Amino acid sequence: MSQIIPIIKKDRELSKEEATFNNLLLKIEAAKESYVKTKAMLETKRKIAEAKLRPIINEQMTTRLKLIYVWWEAYNEKKGKREKNLLANFLLEHIRAFKDSQYIISEKEDAYLKSIYDELEVEVYGVDDEDDDEEEEEEVDLEQKDFEDFLENMRLKFEQEGLDVYFENLSVHTPTEQLKVEIEERIEDARQRAKNKKSSRKKTKKEIQAEALEKEMEEAKKKNVSTIYKSLAKLVHPDLERDETERLKKEEFMKRVNQAYNNNDLFTLLALEQEWLADKADRINELTKTQIKLYIEVLNEQLQEIIIDEASLIYEPENNFIRNFVSQIYTLKRWTPEKQMEQSNNELKMLDNILQRSTKSKKERNAILKELLADFEDDFDSDFEF
Repeated sequence: MSQIIPIIKKDRELSKEEATFNNLLLKIEAAKESYVKTKAMLETKRKIAEAKLRPIINEQMTTRLKLIYVWWEAYNEKKGKREKNLLANFLLEHIRAFKDSQYIISEKEDAYLKSIYDELEVEVYGVDDEDDDEEEEEEVDLEQKDFEDFLENMRLKFEQEGLDVYFENLSVHTPTEQLKVEIEERIEDARQRAKNKKSSRKKTKKEIQAEALEKEMEEAKKKNVSTIYKSLAKLVHPDLERDETERLKKEEFMKRVNQAYNNNDLFTLLALEQEWLADKADRINELTKTQIKLYIEVLNEQLQEIIIDEASLIYEPENNFIRNFVSQIYTLKRWTPEKQMEQSNNELKMLDNILQRSTKSKKERNAILKELLADFEDDFDSDFEF
């Protein structure tokens, strides 16, 4: 990075807090560099995938849809219950995979595919309108149960912190924002009750000291980013500079200061302060123990934010296509569109071959379908004739 890293340097051995502070600054610098590199890498791979891989996948989906129609024709020719049921399961799996691919088809084709799917579900599950209602009700109950299990785990975690949070009578179907507010209010209520309970007894000297330090840290936390910003703004404001060269220099520097302040980026503000004051002061070495502890807390939060931001890059909407092949940013680093193109081209050739064989004649279609069903169902009867 171009900015100076504000490392504490002393003639003596650094305290535990000072060493932690320095270590955090180095970790944040590395995390920022990693974020920038990952974003650039993702953009490069996304462009290649969109330009060269997507057309191959689109061809695959076109071929898969044609195969579904061919297999649907075969399904309608079958008479035996067992054969129809096995083929129906096979078709359902392929239609689900096709739908998951989000390949765009016409409304007419979509409606036709849905009608096939619905009929196959009746064959496999015996689904009718009444069964649909019961299944939906069971699904709702299951969602609520999963949600209640999640709340119970949350309650146990808060219990370990000495908080008794009530999560009863919350519904998974409550609008997300409303549900979030309700949960936050209940957590805050538990904190208040714990605080009132704690304040009702006589505090020990250690508790009083801890509370005083916490209060001091909170007050300092509110001021730290703003204080550094105001100090730098006063020192480098371009309007106060008469020399044109210096004014332009300060103008560019102030842009960096404003960006860091708007991002609540303590790391960059500290680095900018150190960069500007490098030849004039050594303020970073004069931080008090309380200030260092405060900065450690804030920098830890900032480090986690950068790590989460990097991990979240893959979930941005423009990367939806790539997520068909990689589920997280760490596997993306090993994934290459070129290798995927080679693999997908081989899959396309295999699908084209299956389609050509399947449309050659009914006998050939049934032969290839039998091979596919044998792989699909391990206990499929190899003597089964189509």
